[in-house]
Amino acid sequence: MKLVRNHFSWSQLNLWETSPKAYVDRYIHEKPMFETKALLYGKRFSEDMEQGFSDDPIMDKIINKVPRGILQEHRVEAEFEGTTLLGFEDSSEVGGFLEYKTGSKEWTQERADNHGQLHFYAFIRKRMGYKIYNQAKLIWLPTHFKEGRYEFTGEIKEFEVNVTEEQITNIEKRIVKALKEIKAYKIKGSITL
Repeated sequence: MKLVRNHFSWSQLNLWETSPKAYVDRYIHEKPMFETKALLYGKRFSEDMEQGFSDDPIMDKIINKVPRGILQEHRVEAEFEGTTLLGFEDSSEVGGFLEYKTGSKEWTQERADNHGQLHFYAFIRKRMGYKIYNQAKLIWLPTHFKEGRYEFTGEIKEFEVNVTEEQITNIEKRIVKALKEIKAYKIKGSITL
């Protein structure tokens, strides 16, 4: 099977490693992904963050308080193994990049340090020739379910992450492995693309 898109992203890598069947459903058969109310709330935050304001007063307050870099939704891409690796950093600054996470599942320093998306983006930045490619901040904006909807708790937690060379080497190996597996994958009941 060939990659259907002209790029390979963290979402694709993560989905492939989690479930090749879900990857095929999403990227080959173009079936919509199941979206929870929590995911939709996070998506809305991302869109409102990009425009710089929200019509939801609680979300607007968070948007005005959250740390941000110079660029929002900064596109990073690099050629690797005949494929374009693609990422969209939530926010980018001279000294690194920021990734925002919403949700009720607690983020810890250890969880942030080991989050593959940060390693993936650091790898792309390194391939792009950035002098500072491994400095990241994961910003967690906790949410809870209240009165039938999700909303922010008002807290903002920051985790400084220094992606190590070992983590960058490991994400490179994961990408190589996934790309090989995807290319060798046979879809049951159909001809290989």
